[in-house]
Amino acid sequence: MSLLFFDSFDHYSRDDIDKKWSFRKQPPAFVPSSIYAGAGRHGTSALTFRSATGSAVAAKNVADRGTLYVGYALKVLEYSQNYVNHSFFDFSHDSTVKIGYAMSGGGQIGVWRGNFATFLGYVSRALNQGCWYYLEFQNTVHSQTGQINIRIDGKTEFSFTGNTQAGTVAAMNWVSLGRMSGTIGLPHTFLIDDFYICDDQGAQNNNFLGDVRVVALMPNSDGDTVQWDPSTTGANYQMVDETIPDSDRTYNSTSVTAEIDTFHMTDLGIGSAYVLAAQTVLMARQDDPSRTVRPLLTTNGSLYVGATVALAGSQYTFVQEIFELNPVTATSWTVAEVDSHQAGYELVA
Repeated sequence: MSLLFFDSFDHYSRDDIDKKWSFRKQPPAFVPSSIYAGAGRHGTSALTFRSATGSAVAAKNVADRGTLYVGYALKVLEYSQNYVNHSFFDFSHDSTVKIGYAMSGGGQIGVWRGNFATFLGYVSRALNQGCWYYLEFQNTVHSQTGQINIRIDGKTEFSFTGNTQAGTVAAMNWVSLGRMSGTIGLPHTFLIDDFYICDDQGAQNNNFLGDVRVVALMPNSDGDTVQWDPSTTGANYQMVDETIPDSDRTYNSTSVTAEIDTFHMTDLGIGSAYVLAAQTVLMARQDDPSRTVRPLLTTNGSLYVGATVALAGSQYTFVQEIFELNPVTATSWTVAEVDSHQAGYELVA
């Protein structure tokens, strides 16, 4: 595996953050993190953290990795001048922070080993309020030969080699926006967009990916096969084409195993690009115990079935699968293939 997670923040609301991410901490005393339509750098949505004191967190759990790369677009809406440094991002293993990042009131990123215990330095370039930047971080955890590299808009602005291993485990399994633990709060106001996590394994997407754009494509017409039952009058695609999921207001359902729905999707809207990966994202729940589903892709004249996933409970959840290569051709996706593909789902059991 190389590309572990990516997010456009364009297809769900604040209430669904913990369905797409692994964890969301929102103490009642703090102004909520949210997703704002039109606030993203391409006119779509963006995640924002707003807090008077303390922390607001969205965190993603991944398998243990010695090296992780993370990239995202960041815009500081407002700097607070109350403290010197305010945490906004960290890598950890379980509850042990490995590397923490904080932003000064002047827009400089500071780097710490551990729970803001050992200061490793500042990024020399300051980030101006009101401007979008694409930040990328490489963290390799090791007690002697660990590495930290930070890029801003494709240029390396900070490098460190040495001890990056707080605690006894030379691995990371959490990536947190805001603060998962610690003592340095988050009073600044940030926007986050076009987020990715990858590792250094595999043949694809195993290094800095550069300034990427994550695009959410929605169903815009029925595909070759529609077998599930719509919840109300209309085509099947119209039950699932809303940008923000509407729970049980509109949906498709079935109790018949092996029934499928496929849909034509909106186009990327660009003439040419290097497509790093595609991802299917289903929002589903079960109304009977032990239901399983799997995503479908139709491309290059063939139907491909993804991994079977067991649904847990009666609450909606996101079912996500990443395809770094076109599963039919086993080569990188092209814009034409993305624009012409169909996506859908199957009830397995």
